[in-house]
Amino acid sequence: MHQSIAKPMGVQLFSFWQIFTKITFFLKLRSDFMLPVNTAYHENFTRGTPDFPFDYHYIDLRHPRYVMPYHYHSAFELLIMRKGELDIALNESNFHLEAGDCLLIQGGIVHGGSPKGNDSLYECLVFSFEQLFDLERPPYAFLRRLSKGSISLRQLIRRQEDPGICQSISVLFDIVKEEKQGRGSLALGQVLNIFGQIESKGCYTLYQDTMPCRYLKHMSKVSELFRYIYDNYQHQINLESLAEVTGLSPKYFCRFFRELTGKRPMEYLNGFRIDCAAALLATSDESVNEIAYACGFVDPCYFAKLFKRYRGISPRSYRNEHLRSKIK
Repeated sequence: MHQSIAKPMGVQLFSFWQIFTKITFFLKLRSDFMLPVNTAYHENFTRGTPDFPFDYHYIDLRHPRYVMPYHYHSAFELLIMRKGELDIALNESNFHLEAGDCLLIQGGIVHGGSPKGNDSLYECLVFSFEQLFDLERPPYAFLRRLSKGSISLRQLIRRQEDPGICQSISVLFDIVKEEKQGRGSLALGQVLNIFGQIESKGCYTLYQDTMPCRYLKHMSKVSELFRYIYDNYQHQINLESLAEVTGLSPKYFCRFFRELTGKRPMEYLNGFRIDCAAALLATSDESVNEIAYACGFVDPCYFAKLFKRYRGISPRSYRNEHLRSKIK
């Protein structure tokens, strides 16, 4: 999938394990198990087991989804960065994570990202509040509102700014990983501890506090809007089709989208297409023109110009840089 770069004999010798690791990485990227990087898909399955409804993932270079494809699910997800760095997008927002940072991903949000280099390590934990708790009971009012989408969490929790919350999240991961008697009760208690801290420290906002009243009734359509973008960006998308998803006229949709993201709709769409193209340049052997078409651009020249504007480098140079980093 990656182009090889010829090197003179004797310039650099690799151990058997180094060669095996690199070949395995390339084969994993080619395997059918990994979904295409430029496709958003809906994960829809039961998390964990009835006795322990947590879905845990340990992700390093050997994992087939080391480069996280765009996807979404109705369950909640916690992500903790253990080593290295990760650039990740959640709907309209982009984040850069370093070791110790945590990410809170609410249900329905389309997300995907790329680690920096080959030595990053992150862990993910996916679960459903409805499976864990009886949300109709008064003590779980905050989780009920969170589950229904009336609360927007602060998505990035930095270790240096909120060490207590990050430490509590790390403890939850340790509980989940250690298969011992009583871990189910410990995990449930730790989930309540984490979200109790989030609520008490005010690491959330109510939509009515951040959006003009005239737009509040359309907030329920936000996740559907971004899923529409991610499911269709390879094709031609116009302003009218985006506005239709939210039930707004094109004129008011532009204002709504600007309030939501700080960007114009087409500006956001082009930025996302460039992100997907960058992922393909780094992980596939398709030509630059083929990648441009696959990401919804009808003019490869315009794609190249836009790519350089967003990334500060041409598509071919970007690919060559990543190829060099892969063979080191």
